[in-house]
Amino acid sequence: MSTHADPALLKAISQFDTPSVFNCVRFILGGGPEGEGFGAAGNVPINYTDATIKSMLPQLGMAVGYATTCEVTTNTRDFEPLSWDDYYDYIEASVSPSMTIIKDVGAKPGRGSSLGDVVSTQHKMLGSVGIVVDGSIRDMIGLERAGLPVWATGRVPGHGLFYVTRFDSPVIVGDLPIAPGDLLAADLDGVVSIPAEVDPAELLDELEAIRAREDALNAEYAKPDANLASIREYFKTTFWSVGKKSKAAE
Repeated sequence: MSTHADPALLKAISQFDTPSVFNCVRFILGGGPEGEGFGAAGNVPINYTDATIKSMLPQLGMAVGYATTCEVTTNTRDFEPLSWDDYYDYIEASVSPSMTIIKDVGAKPGRGSSLGDVVSTQHKMLGSVGIVVDGSIRDMIGLERAGLPVWATGRVPGHGLFYVTRFDSPVIVGDLPIAPGDLLAADLDGVVSIPAEVDPAELLDELEAIRAREDALNAEYAKPDANLASIREYFKTTFWSVGKKSKAAE
C-alpha cells in the first residue's frame, strides 16, 4: 500500500469484529447483503482465511495492522537459512502497527513450532500487534504473558531445525493471499484482508453504521409484541436507514 492509516484509526477499527469488517468491505466494493452486485456466483471476495487458521488467544482481542511476511522451516533443512538479524531489521523498518505473518514451508509444516514467547515478545517490541502463523506454536502461558494475540493451525511442545528462509514476499496463509503491506484485521473468527481500494476511514464509518443497525434490530426482536410480520416490516421500512449519515452531517 502506498499510504497508511493513522494508528488511532486502526485502533478504532479493532473495536469491531472481522465478520463486520468483511460485510463492510463487501458493501464498499459494491456488493449487497446476499453477495449480489459482484456478477456471477463465486465472485464475492474471498478475502479471509479458511478454518485452518485458529485464534489461540481470543481473550487478547482483535488486531489490525499492516502485514510483514516471512517463511520458516521448523524440522527439516530444506532451504538455505537467511539471517535472523536481517529479518528483524526488516520488521523494525516496517510500518507500525504491523501484523506478523509466519508460514512454515518445510517438508513437515507444523511438525515443529514456529513461534514461542521470546519471539512474540521481540515482535511486540518492534511494533507488531498480532502474529498469524501458518503452522504450529508453543509456550502458550508465555505467549499470553507476552500480550500479543496469535493465530495458528495448532500447538506442539518443541521444534527441530528452525530458521528463516525468506521474508518480505507474498505468501498464502489459510487460502488467503497476503502481500507485505496488506492491511489485515484478525479476531476469534480468523483473518480478513482489507483491499487497498478501501479507505479505512470509510470502513470505520460503515462499521459504526452496521453496529447501529444491528443494535436497533436486536431491540426490535426484544419487543414483547415482535413477530415475523413486524420484523419484515422493520426490514422493509427502517433497517437500512439506521446509522446512515445525513448529507448535512457529511
